[in-house]
Amino acid sequence: MATSHWGGVGMTRNAVSVLLVDDDRVGRHLLAGDLSDAGLLVTQAGSAEEMFEQLRESRFEVVVLDINLPGIDGLTAASELRRHSRMGVILLSVIRDARTRISGIERGADDYLTKPVDPRELAARIRQLASRVTLGPSAAITESLALGHGLRLYLASRQLGNAQGERQDLTPGEVAVLRLMASRLDRPCGRDELLAAISDSELPEGGTRTVDTLVARIRKKFGRLGVPAANIRTVRRAGYQLVAGS
Repeated sequence: MATSHWGGVGMTRNAVSVLLVDDDRVGRHLLAGDLSDAGLLVTQAGSAEEMFEQLRESRFEVVVLDINLPGIDGLTAASELRRHSRMGVILLSVIRDARTRISGIERGADDYLTKPVDPRELAARIRQLASRVTLGPSAAITESLALGHGLRLYLASRQLGNAQGERQDLTPGEVAVLRLMASRLDRPCGRDELLAAISDSELPEGGTRTVDTLVARIRKKFGRLGVPAANIRTVRRAGYQLVAGS
């Protein structure tokens, strides 16, 4: 798919704007109604193709995407979204298998919920994700964290940058992991702590393996910016530790 999927006008600021994508028309309408009642601004799409059409016209803070879609499946669509956008992505599926959950995270999704989903939990996760995706204008200018080794974590743009001005895009989950590790330089962060920082909720199925997947992705991005992946150490029986540097 070409980058022509992307464009559109500014998003609503009075409520979190959500694009709900599911081919189950009845279930989608019921869930959209519940999310609307919770104060969210919901637009619907019945397929990935329709989702891309919506994205040409408008922008959304969070996309809630069913995995089992006709045509382009949800995992493929999530990968395409992440390639071209830093909007939040939540996957929905009846599949409870941990491998599918981890595959979704690896494709760039920020969260994964199994059906039937509690609309209140989904609304809470949407709001929490949107709050990380859309920081205010002043934060966009000033809010960044030094990670050592010439790296900075830019919270508003969700990017990792080096001293040479090169950048790597991050998902909200990767930002949450790095933010916590940066607050604990040279001290271990437990996997459960890191996972709680990602979801701000109970541990999802797939558990701490989700953290391992995110750390592996962050290490690759360190490498692309010229910083050894070993600067995120695995601490046996403790979790991970970001090593301070100059």
